[in-house]
Amino acid sequence: MSAILLAEDDESVRAFVTRALTHRGHDVTAVGDGEAAINALKAQTYDLMLTDIVMPGLDGLALAETAARINPRMTVLMMTGFADARERANGVRGQQGPVADIITKPFSLQQICNAVDAALSGLFILLVVSILVYAVPACLRALRSNKPTTVETPFEPMPAAR
Repeated sequence: MSAILLAEDDESVRAFVTRALTHRGHDVTAVGDGEAAINALKAQTYDLMLTDIVMPGLDGLALAETAARINPRMTVLMMTGFADARERANGVRGQQGPVADIITKPFSLQQICNAVDAALSGLFILLVVSILVYAVPACLRALRSNKPTTVETPFEPMPAAR
């Protein structure tokens, strides 16, 4: 389904979330710290990164900032059990486009899966809106001019139906 990078220093949480998301059909790469996550981001493209905020070394906020430079289209979900970390992340959330949500620990299997599904469906909605922004004005111009036209978009053309 989707390629997900999980950065979580707590081994039991990492195993729990990996198992849940893998069971839902996602391809999960799980790492134990921010530095390992950066290396994974440089090696592969991910649809979503799920990261703990409080980790030794590179924390989740710094990781999200670096991840946005490496893969600006990737969505980021953050998780934390610390109120002050949640407050810091909320402050950054409005500034960093890719941070979709902040999940509070402890969470249930259903809660984490729902958060991931919502973040990934947001990618689909963003794609549809982007296409409409490019295609609708061009189609309206073509209808008004009564001339055939080609719609220019920044997206790859889809293969013809057979």
